[in-house]
Amino acid sequence: MIEKLEFSSDERGVSEVMGAILVFGILIVLLGIIQTQAVPAQNQEVEFKHNQEVQGDFAELQQSVSESVRDGNRRSVSFSLGASYPSRLLFINPPDPSGAVRSTDAQTAEFVAQGGDIQSPEGQVDERIQNVNTPGELSFELRSLVYEPNYNEYQNPPSLVSEYGVMYLNSSDSSVVVEDRAVVDGTTISLVSTAGDFDRSSAATRPLGVDAAPAPTTTVPIQHGTPGPNNFIELTLPTRLGQEQWDSIVSGQSNVVDANVDATANEVTLELRSQDGSGNPIEYELEVPRYEVDNSAPSPSPTYVTFSGGSTKSITPGQPVEVSAEVRDRFNNPIPGQEVEFELVSSGATETVTSDAQGIATAEFPSPPAGSTTTVNVDAASISDPTLGQSSVSVVVVGGNPTGPTAIVVTDTSIDRSNDEVELDLRNDGPQPTEINRIQLEYAVQSLPSGIDTAPDPTTDSNCASGTTLDCPTVEREPEEIREVSAFGVTDTVQAEDGGEPQPVNLGGNQISAGATETVTLKMNPSSINDDDAAVLIHVKVFFQGGYVETYDLAFAERT
Repeated sequence: MIEKLEFSSDERGVSEVMGAILVFGILIVLLGIIQTQAVPAQNQEVEFKHNQEVQGDFAELQQSVSESVRDGNRRSVSFSLGASYPSRLLFINPPDPSGAVRSTDAQTAEFVAQGGDIQSPEGQVDERIQNVNTPGELSFELRSLVYEPNYNEYQNPPSLVSEYGVMYLNSSDSSVVVEDRAVVDGTTISLVSTAGDFDRSSAATRPLGVDAAPAPTTTVPIQHGTPGPNNFIELTLPTRLGQEQWDSIVSGQSNVVDANVDATANEVTLELRSQDGSGNPIEYELEVPRYEVDNSAPSPSPTYVTFSGGSTKSITPGQPVEVSAEVRDRFNNPIPGQEVEFELVSSGATETVTSDAQGIATAEFPSPPAGSTTTVNVDAASISDPTLGQSSVSVVVVGGNPTGPTAIVVTDTSIDRSNDEVELDLRNDGPQPTEINRIQLEYAVQSLPSGIDTAPDPTTDSNCASGTTLDCPTVEREPEEIREVSAFGVTDTVQAEDGGEPQPVNLGGNQISAGATETVTLKMNPSSINDDDAAVLIHVKVFFQGGYVETYDLAFAERT
């Protein structure tokens, strides 16, 4: 017979089990709280610190840009695009946040001259201004560089922007300049821009390569065509900075009259003086440094060719003719690897040279005959517009002139002290038309009135006698006092470095018919000869067809 087993109830150990379950539940809740609150807070701190640290990477990138556009050398910068969370044993991190460095869309920066047009004393640069853009205006398509983080926890972090070399933090409601840089510094205008469309995203640290695009920066002169106290040059730039920031950027720049920010259009207009306090025109040096990141820029297109040494070159008898031409893009920066053909007109000799890393091609020809004048033509075949792709330089072999005087005589001279002008009439007394190729204003000096003590004579390096006039100059031989020469309906600016000899002005081979007279106007810088009554002595050299050269001395007595 089987006996029935009975179990009695026993509650021993229940409390221990329930306690364990409760502890486990509390632990799960605590872990959940840490996962949902503490971990995000700690990750937000990581992201915030990264945002602070990446500013240093961006500043280093900007410094590399500044150096590369100057020397043309490539540089590499280690850039932390995203943050990295620490490893956690019991907790889960979201994917590491990423960041992106990219270029902005191209936007237009424009120069406009109030009451006139933008010009350049450099001939081919002026051709570029008149033919590439709206005549008399100058514009460029520019881009900024931006770093934008994509954090998981740090909400609305500021982006980093490099705009014309100015580095700032940009958020939805404000902008804070981190590194200031003068866009206009004295008479230098610098518009730094990235080239091409660049976009790099990552959560890791990546090397970014920076190069000048396409070569080191070139500076070109520009000025107002009709300068005046109220004729300003307006430079309009796209910007995300506000009025307060731009007021700070242009602070202390005497040539910047005003900076007006249009927040709706996201642009600023800088008003630049066209003349200084003495009424002299202000010549600005413009540069548009362009750079590429990780070879992102397309190959630049050649836009125009110009001569490195100006449009006129003087050599001595027997000296080879060496001419350098520079191929540039629409930003006035040099382009290497372009074929340039040179032709010496007097001999018909030609030479084809490829532009070097600085965009320069140099050709050399044997010296033409002593006293002769010839032309070297250049043609950059890669430039479709012949107005911009072709140019010429005049070569004058000074000294050893052929014999045979011309029949051109000076019949009349006049001086207009109020307008700083001197005129001379050249008459052709010969039976045949005579061609004038160039006129060279060698120098102009003013003299002390009679009775004044002796003064050194810069033309003879000796002291002049007391009580004389023309041999006691007070204005030394200074080419910068000489402004332009006008004849045959042509006006051209005299090119000369400070302290150097002024170059001849090309008059295009115009003729004076037999018995005819041509008036030549010599324009000095403002206030050069109108401030006193001193005597004036001017030396003018005229280059005729066939290599003949005549020098004319114009003397004007002191005004009594």
